[in-house]
Amino acid sequence: MGGGGTTFFKQEVVAQRVAYVIDASRSMSKQRQELMREELTKSIKQLRAPMLYQIIFFSAPAWVAGSDVEVDNEAGRGIVTDKSGSYEWEGRKRSYSGWEPKGEEQPVPWIEFSSKTRRQSEKHIENQTMSLGTDWGPPLRMALEMEPPPQIIFFMTDGAGGSTKELLDDLRKLARRKKTIINTVALMEPSAVDGLIYLAKETKGQFTIVDERGRAEVQELK
Repeated sequence: MGGGGTTFFKQEVVAQRVAYVIDASRSMSKQRQELMREELTKSIKQLRAPMLYQIIFFSAPAWVAGSDVEVDNEAGRGIVTDKSGSYEWEGRKRSYSGWEPKGEEQPVPWIEFSSKTRRQSEKHIENQTMSLGTDWGPPLRMALEMEPPPQIIFFMTDGAGGSTKELLDDLRKLARRKKTIINTVALMEPSAVDGLIYLAKETKGQFTIVDERGRAEVQELK
């Protein structure tokens, strides 16, 4: 596959292009947030030039790390703002899943790894706030539609929001078409396990479950 290497919750990979798709929902308790920030920071530090990477956070909407995010679940509306502009999301009122971009979508550029970009990413990870909602579809599609597509996606969540059979099948097909491996992590949430195992197995990825004590175990996929 080429490139450098890194690890994430004990998953070891070698790749040139790595995308992180990370849950930033309010169900992420203080313990879960600390684990996420620690492990994501550690993984970024292991990257080496000339690797390319990107971090996409999600709750109901999804956004590139470093963006400003406002989510109003009662109104079914979200606004994501970065240096390139503002991007609107909409969803069913009082619903935490089924959200989609409205109009122009936020660009998702690759980041060239360097000591400078690493420090910037560490700051974004440290300062990322949580918002209501958990929807798997939008952030994974954002990552899979990057150009060129990721060779590896690390997908970490503590919820199963929006993970319908139809969505999982669509993501499987898109990942296979893009030749992208999806490595998945269930962060202390048993209800997410089946869907995460499916995505990992169907894209030849790895699956990790993290227990209530924060212990990570990569499981064999049969």
